Amino acid sequence: MSSTLETCHVNRRPLLRERSESILQWVQYLPPQERELMLLRHRDGKTYAAIANLMGRDRWSSRCVANRIKRLERRVDSMVFKYVALRGDKIPKGMRLFARRRFLHGLSLRRVADLQGVKMHVVRGWQTQVRAMVEGVMLEVRP
Repeated sequence: MSSTLETCHVNRRPLLRERSESILQWVQYLPPQERELMLLRHRDGKTYAAIANLMGRDRWSSRCVANRIKRLERRVDSMVFKYVALRGDKIPKGMRLFARRRFLHGLSLRRVADLQGVKMHVVRGWQTQVRAMVEGVMLEVRP
């Protein structure tokens, strides 16, 4: 039993390093403030507490930093994020700005609708269409 635990503990570092390398190749598509958080964590190896200190403890707690980074990691790991980052030019021109704001910058549907001056049902439809494009690509890739 202890050898299994030791093996898991020993192998954990390379897995974390591999995950950080994977994330770092996508951070260029994030907005500057979010990119900085991810670089501090994954390139520089800073702890959540150290990042909170750098950002100003009065504004950011280490728990807040941890939650924000985990949310960013989920966004960067998503297939929709990767699709918009790599194939954003394949998205019809009218939806392209929406896709960047929604999936790369992580803005809410309401905020994107306000910024683009359209109704909520329009951005919901765009979101559905972009996700359908991603699913279509995923189906093409599967054997």
